[in-house]
Amino acid sequence: LPPTLEQSIALFVPEHRPIMKKAVQEAIDFGTPYDIELRKFTITGRMIWVRVQGYAVIENGKVIKLFGAVHDISDRKQAEQYEQFRSGILEMLASVETLPVILKNLVLGVEQLYPDMLCSILLLDDEGKHLVKGIAPSLPDFYNAAIDGVAIGPDTGSCGTAAYTGERVVVEDISTYPYWAHYKELAASANLAACWSQPIRSSTGKVLGTFAIYHRQTNKPNTNDINIIEQCARLASIAIERNLASEKLHDSEEHYRLLTEDASDVVWKMDKDSRFTYISPADEHMRGYSAEQVIGQHIFELLTEEGIANLKKKAIERHKAEQQGEQTGTMNFELQQHCVDGTLIWTEVRSTPTRDALGN
Repeated sequence: LPPTLEQSIALFVPEHRPIMKKAVQEAIDFGTPYDIELRKFTITGRMIWVRVQGYAVIENGKVIKLFGAVHDISDRKQAEQYEQFRSGILEMLASVETLPVILKNLVLGVEQLYPDMLCSILLLDDEGKHLVKGIAPSLPDFYNAAIDGVAIGPDTGSCGTAAYTGERVVVEDISTYPYWAHYKELAASANLAACWSQPIRSSTGKVLGTFAIYHRQTNKPNTNDINIIEQCARLASIAIERNLASEKLHDSEEHYRLLTEDASDVVWKMDKDSRFTYISPADEHMRGYSAEQVIGQHIFELLTEEGIANLKKKAIERHKAEQQGEQTGTMNFELQQHCVDGTLIWTEVRSTPTRDALGN
């Protein structure tokens, strides 16, 4: 027998039942057709997204029939939600968020979209021999602790093997797979039955870590699953490389400061618009200005008219040489500068350009 109206509405998830009920009631009361997207349960208990369209046939002010059509739109909805998730991660990558926060959001985002998946990210240590710093909030603590620092190799589970070979490793049944011989009891204790692991590679192809998807039942990936694990590994790669670049820049700046902070000569850095981005403490001894007073200022603000004229002359010389295809190097010249107490001093300047990869 066909289900009653109440039985049909009961198939929708609890939070969407009132929406469906209201749509049907308005169709009955006012003849308003409806076209809405809701989540419902299938006969087997699986949750899907559907598009529900319907209307009431009314004669002499009475409803004689209700027509309805239900279309499965789960694939489209999932694609839309994944794109929203991906855009959110990309926004985080463009912000100042830390690497652990980004990777944790990446893992939790996939798990929210695909509730039957449990995800983890493991990073290679500096020597490239061990997997460390695991991000796997949904896996048991004892499991994460056991694999932290595991050496990569040809038979060290899905992740250790993927990191060692640089290839994706798909294990549909942990209990029977040789890669997991030494870890299958640990996996069983954590109620893990399948694990697919994708190496996270840098832009130069170097393995940085692994992105893994676990299942509590034996499971074989489909085309969509492979796309997910590949795309998530790429997002993780962007986050890790950005973090590595930031660390290198910080180390470089720290090294630069170590070389300049105790120098008796004044050392400064300027951007291409001739505004100070760094000045060493020696300037306070020479001219009396603190770094806070100088950073962000244009160099002309610190020079006399004669000093400005000398600098402009040198800038024109450099510009003409660059236009003729010459990559100019260090230039030496003299500048007259103001001191904080109003006195003037003459300084000898040695100026060297910093270039990008294209030589600009």
